Amino acid sequence: MEDMVSSRDWPNLPSDLLRDVSSRLHAAADYVRFHAVCRPWRDTLPPAPARPAFLPWLLAPCDGTGHRRARCVFSSSKSRRRRRATAVATRIRDRRWVISTDDGVATWPQTGSPDSRGLVDPLAGSAATLLPRYPDEVEPWAEHATTLVSGDGTIFLYSFGHHAAFLRPGETEWTVVGRCPYVSAGYRDRSSVVHRDGRIVVCVGDSSRCIVRTPSVNLYYEWSRMPGEPDKVLRSSYVLESRGELLWAFVQVRSAYYWYNDVLGYGVGGGRKRKRKAEAMAMSVSVYGLQEVEGGSVLRWVRRDRRSLADRILFLGRPSSFAVDAARFGMSGGGCAYFVHRRRMRRRVYKYSFRHKRSQLVEKLPADWDDEEACMWVTPKPDIAPTQLRSEKGLRLQGTSKS
Repeated sequence: MEDMVSSRDWPNLPSDLLRDVSSRLHAAADYVRFHAVCRPWRDTLPPAPARPAFLPWLLAPCDGTGHRRARCVFSSSKSRRRRRATAVATRIRDRRWVISTDDGVATWPQTGSPDSRGLVDPLAGSAATLLPRYPDEVEPWAEHATTLVSGDGTIFLYSFGHHAAFLRPGETEWTVVGRCPYVSAGYRDRSSVVHRDGRIVVCVGDSSRCIVRTPSVNLYYEWSRMPGEPDKVLRSSYVLESRGELLWAFVQVRSAYYWYNDVLGYGVGGGRKRKRKAEAMAMSVSVYGLQEVEGGSVLRWVRRDRRSLADRILFLGRPSSFAVDAARFGMSGGGCAYFVHRRRMRRRVYKYSFRHKRSQLVEKLPADWDDEEACMWVTPKPDIAPTQLRSEKGLRLQGTSKS
């Protein structure tokens, strides 16, 4: 069997077959590896707009050296020794990340003179969006603000204090927001925010509290338990935008499991596999949408049923979360949420299926990820140069060395 595999003419596989395989690789690490096998495989690299959608990477909180660990938990590479999936990990310099709430694509704010600021691609370094000058009242806090790009293209700045501003597509001046939701300093690292059509939703810490700011009033919501779910304990909550709707997602654990394991510390009997399965089965995700009722005069959080989420994938993190269509990754039966849960000094990545109403463990993160601050997801855009460009660059370098 090994002789048959080694005797195949892998570099000369049909181009159509290579392109079809390449289009199904949604983990950026797998995609890069595939096109790095040999020159004929690299020649099938399509233009950037025609490349497949890539699954997000997970970013750890910033460490003491100003760096973040990045991890692709979706890579299909296998460890020959342990015969299990192994994540691709790297370490990158931290910046003030700007996350798109539409697809999770990240950019970095470009610092410099007030007239040359913009958002740049973190990999290619090219300018993605130029920004107008900040107003005088925004300038003191803008460089440290949480920045999001809403689904409609609006750029939103929020300082988790009394300050916020936004820039709509096509506008040349920032709009400063008054009466912003205030979050005390002790909760800011564990809070999340989202903005859409003038409405600001701030989720405060790991609690079931959120503040909804509309152009006319600030509304406060606090639930001791989720409505209709008295047998569950809240572990974390997140706000996000999906298809123009503002959503509030809750990660919960069954009360019996929480008290028996986390409070009393008895644990589940049996081996590691049984313990991991018991913990995963105890985890669940509930999602609520902010809807107008009573003719639009009242805003209310309404529970979303599993059918309404069957074609979406949620990536829950802080300070921002996002949702994408499952069809982008070839998942016809999507309807799931990915989240990170920290228990007993170890972090684990879980996937919750809205269709089957159960969670499964995706990966146990390394020990150096055990920070109390939350993780966030970002969607990569690998900058892969076609063979022709690489050859031209090599010739230029070769000519430079001769001279």
